[in-house]
Amino acid sequence: MVVGVRFGDVSDMADVLLAADLAARLDAHLVLIATMDRWSRWARWTAGVYCAFGVETVMCAARIAEEETREELERRLRSLLDLVGVDWSVQWATGSPRRAAVRYTRRHPDAMVILRPERAR
Repeated sequence: MVVGVRFGDVSDMADVLLAADLAARLDAHLVLIATMDRWSRWARWTAGVYCAFGVETVMCAARIAEEETREELERRLRSLLDLVGVDWSVQWATGSPRRAAVRYTRRHPDAMVILRPERAR
């Protein structure tokens, strides 16, 4: 079972809990496709630009901030999914979590994907 998650979106955490419950009932492995928000990709890009000009500490700071963000998400997911008791893992991707989930299922055709309908803007 595959679920796409954008870090920090509370409604996605509710979807994760529902998917975890379903995966536990089906005795399935839950794969969470997590994507970073635009700010962290921008931080990596600017770090690369500054590093090109010789400021290596900016790159190091951006990498540390990204690692802390990933650790925070995994901590939040662990505390949430421990309530359900399901076997799970996180796959990190860039861009849309929906497209990343579809790419994952191309590599793993036996996976079941849960996609929330797009919200009207």
